[in-house]
Amino acid sequence: LRMYQDRYNWTEEDFADFYKKYGIDAMIKSNLMAGVDIVLKKLEEFYDLIFVTARTDEEIENSRKNLNKLGLKRYEIYNNEFYFTEKRRFKMAKVGIVMGSDSDMPVMSKAADVLTKLGVDFEITIISAHREPDIFYEYAKSAEAKGFRVIIAGAGKAAHLPGMCAAIFPMPVIGIPMKTSDLGGVDSLYSIVQMPAGIPVATVAINGGANAGILAAKILATSDPELLARLKAYSAEMKEEVEGKAKKLDEMGYQAYQAQMK
Repeated sequence: LRMYQDRYNWTEEDFADFYKKYGIDAMIKSNLMAGVDIVLKKLEEFYDLIFVTARTDEEIENSRKNLNKLGLKRYEIYNNEFYFTEKRRFKMAKVGIVMGSDSDMPVMSKAADVLTKLGVDFEITIISAHREPDIFYEYAKSAEAKGFRVIIAGAGKAAHLPGMCAAIFPMPVIGIPMKTSDLGGVDSLYSIVQMPAGIPVATVAINGGANAGILAAKILATSDPELLARLKAYSAEMKEEVEGKAKKLDEMGYQAYQAQMK
């Protein structure tokens, strides 16, 4: 809850709207955090796992006692943020997509589109490693606990976001270098691909959002036969598309084919 209040500047009305969706609007009156036990108990009906904030050993112990008293079984106590995993989604988000600026969205959305097509759950957000180092650190540090198995990170110019993710997150990180107005994206590419030994980033082409999504799916498919089958079907679909274009070219001739492309 604190994450939404601090980062997104949620008002009392915003919280009330959120709680209304879960049928507990009556508890939010004058004190936004009043009745948090009711919130947690209700949220357990909607989420597989509840991550609870606790900053000190005393807070951790008190939280554990209170949660056990409420009868909650699916929870973990984390040291800085609230994270919820929706039961209504098939699985926890396995891929984190993070970009340094909303200007990167046209490229990063291609990764999201591929993952959606392949049925891979993901979470997408915007975090600046340079302007929000504290928020970035918590994101990368908590990614494993949130269920991420791969992070796709896109950045431009002095593109430190993917490399810093790789320094903290213990599983694969895929970097997308963004095309830039100054050096055409070569600056981004070098920043991401030239990582020191021991901290690799799997770097795709400049603006290679779609390939980043496919690569993330292929990493997950090594332990997911159903996803592997969808990837094979995806490859077959691409093959058929190219074969169809070749057949059309043969039938129309190159001049007519070129004219219809304009």
